[in-house]
Amino acid sequence: MNSRLVSPTIGSLGLTRRRMTILTVAALAIAAFFLSPGWANAAGQVTLYDGAISYTGNSLEVHDSIPNLTLFGFNDSATSIRVSTGEVVSLYEHPNFDGRCVSVRNDVVDLALTNVGRAQASSLRLGSDCFSESSSAPYVRLYSESNLGGASITARHDIPGLRDIGFNDVASSSICRMRRSSGSIPWQSTRT
Repeated sequence: MNSRLVSPTIGSLGLTRRRMTILTVAALAIAAFFLSPGWANAAGQVTLYDGAISYTGNSLEVHDSIPNLTLFGFNDSATSIRVSTGEVVSLYEHPNFDGRCVSVRNDVVDLALTNVGRAQASSLRLGSDCFSESSSAPYVRLYSESNLGGASITARHDIPGLRDIGFNDVASSSICRMRRSSGSIPWQSTRT
C-alpha cells in the first residue's frame, strides 16, 4: 500500500504551508529591495536629501512636479539629489518655478555645486529643464560629452567659474541660444 504524507493546503490554491512561507519571504525581500534608499533611482523618480553628508538625512521621493516644497516640509532643505536614469529635474530657488534654476540629469552629491545652491530649492519640475527649446529666454547649455551627450548644465546668467558648479574641465559640447539684433529671426542656436 502506497501512502504519502500530504501537507495541509492553504485555501483553494493548493499551496502548502512551506510553499506559502517561501512565497511570503520572497515577497518581503522584493518589497524591502524596492523600498530601500538604494532604489531611489527607479524610473521617473527623484529623491531629495537634507543631510550634512551626501544622500543622508531626511528624504523626499518625488514622482511629480512640486510648485512649493514648503507643503512637503522640504523648502530650502535639499542638500543632495538622486535622479533616475533618463529623468530630468529642474530645481528652482523660489516657489512656483521662479528664481535661479538648475537642470539636473544625474545624481548631485552636493547642491552647493549648482547655481541654486545648498538648501535653497523651493520648487522643482520633473520632465523638463529650466530653459526648454521653446523658452523665450536666452541660455547656454554645456554637455560633458561630445554631440550634446552626458551630464549637462543650463544657465541664463553669468557663471563666474565652472569649478563652483562642478563642471570645470568637463564641458565637451554646448548649445547657445541668444537674441539676434535683426527682427526677422529672433533666436540663434549654435552647437559646438
